Amino acid sequence: MEESESIWSYIPIADFDAPTPPATDAARGKLRRAWKFVQRTLHRSKPSAAKATLHQDRPADHLLESVSPPPDWTHAANQLADSLGEDWFRPKQSRRRIQPLVGPPGCDVSAVLQQLAQHKQLRTLAAPALHSLLETPSDDQWAAKVLEESNREILVIPHLEDWYLRHEQGLMHLRLLLQQLLASQNRVLIGCDSWAWAFLQHAIGIESVLGPPLTLAPLDAGRLDRWFRSTLPLSQYAFRQSGNEQPIFPELPDAGRKKRGDKSVRQVEIPDFLYDLAVKSRGNPGVAQATWNASLRTRDPRSETSPTVSAESSHAFWLVSPNELTPPQLPLNGDRVHLFILHALLLHGGLSLSSLLMVLPFSRDEIQRRISELCGASILEEQDEELRVTLLAYPIVRRDLQSEGFLTDAC
Repeated sequence: MEESESIWSYIPIADFDAPTPPATDAARGKLRRAWKFVQRTLHRSKPSAAKATLHQDRPADHLLESVSPPPDWTHAANQLADSLGEDWFRPKQSRRRIQPLVGPPGCDVSAVLQQLAQHKQLRTLAAPALHSLLETPSDDQWAAKVLEESNREILVIPHLEDWYLRHEQGLMHLRLLLQQLLASQNRVLIGCDSWAWAFLQHAIGIESVLGPPLTLAPLDAGRLDRWFRSTLPLSQYAFRQSGNEQPIFPELPDAGRKKRGDKSVRQVEIPDFLYDLAVKSRGNPGVAQATWNASLRTRDPRSETSPTVSAESSHAFWLVSPNELTPPQLPLNGDRVHLFILHALLLHGGLSLSSLLMVLPFSRDEIQRRISELCGASILEEQDEELRVTLLAYPIVRRDLQSEGFLTDAC
């Protein structure tokens, strides 16, 4: 198995389990706690100075682009094809015609499916225009024509979340699509945001219609290590943990492998930073990338002597522990309007302001004011005229929504 294939793999969503701290490893845990106690003792005399420098010396944008690990959705798509198996793509060989794939923000299942569709030359079915979702579908709805024309072909629907609105009339197109899918002979790959899937399961029991979905297995510390090693310019820059100068990516002895029978086993000590990053990001590649970017520093904030990095020379970057970053915080207004806005955006994979007005019972002025506050707090951003939760804020938003009793996703 290639390295890239060992990074990206797919599991039933019921088997998803976010990374947790390796507390069961007693020896590792004792060493880690002892070292952190020493660090706290050493820096206790200057706590304010250390804290003040944690957010300084961020790399410039042009430099950040070269030291930020991009998710490789091409390899993820190849691994999805391997997980489905060659038989699934052969006419009359597949035991299951419809396979959903779901994932949270940062796991870009639509990009994976679009890569797969391009590689295997599969037909894709786009969602209807948003303004038509509250209109009654006509009998000659165009999706039915596509299904009829592509009978027995493999069809890809990359954005199921775009087929509905959380509105009393917002499920008509989705219900009709499901009826047509069940009546057709097509094999279908369906991508859906995990929050939309949770809502549709609650509203119409979608899993009983389409079957249980697959999702990307969470990236634990080991997978993060392999992903970063395969994408970062480690020959040009060194990456070290702030405060102790230990490398994030120590040199791999014997090319990083040791033979055991017929299996090839990596022999490398994984640093605390990657364990913390896996836990903080819930194994989500997009969130892990955003947190990595936020952790990068051009000098060690725990030291007054470390040199800064220049674009022209090879030096080191230091990484602040994800646990020491100050995450975006929800505004404290004594009500839950912010939460309703964030929840609606997550359930739909992002919405424009006009679309938010369709699904929320608040005035335009009220929603605009709260959006401005959330954008100012770096919790929301606007992309292609759609508002979305920032990936750096996503874990905090998910936690707060869950603690307040809102419906959340499974991964």
